Amino acid sequence: MRFYKGKIYITFCQAILLIICMCITSDLKVHDIIRLNKLTIMEAIMSLSEKIKMLRKEKGWSQYQLGDKIGFHGKHISKWENEKFIPGCDAVKKMAEAFEVSTDFLLLENVPRNSQIKITDPELVALLEKIEKLTNGDRDAIKRMIRAMVKNQEVKKAMG
Repeated sequence: MRFYKGKIYITFCQAILLIICMCITSDLKVHDIIRLNKLTIMEAIMSLSEKIKMLRKEKGWSQYQLGDKIGFHGKHISKWENEKFIPGCDAVKKMAEAFEVSTDFLLLENVPRNSQIKITDPELVALLEKIEKLTNGDRDAIKRMIRAMVKNQEVKKAMG
């Protein structure tokens, strides 16, 4: 790995290791991996340092406090935040647990912080899984209905 003019350059082997780590610690599918290229890997690495710093500050933790929580020295946290080193799979997984976010959120771009929701109704889960097979128009109709139902619930709650 080299650091030059504010960018991290990694070898092919390091890129493969990063992809393997992302597969092990997340719900990435094969087609997601195929879409990853050198640019998106670099963006993920660059944004990882910013996300670590942002999440640590949100929690009000020092670098040493975060290090204690995940079993690493505070100097490691500093090096990760300053993009001098890339945290390994174990460190990323432990940070995700400490920050209460997914590893996908830490490693990838455009992933919502809380991308996993818990749905306990098996019938609803089965129906939601079938939504992907619907046409775009049908999916849009479902979104409009859900928005309307949520809005209706919010109005009822506000009115007492």
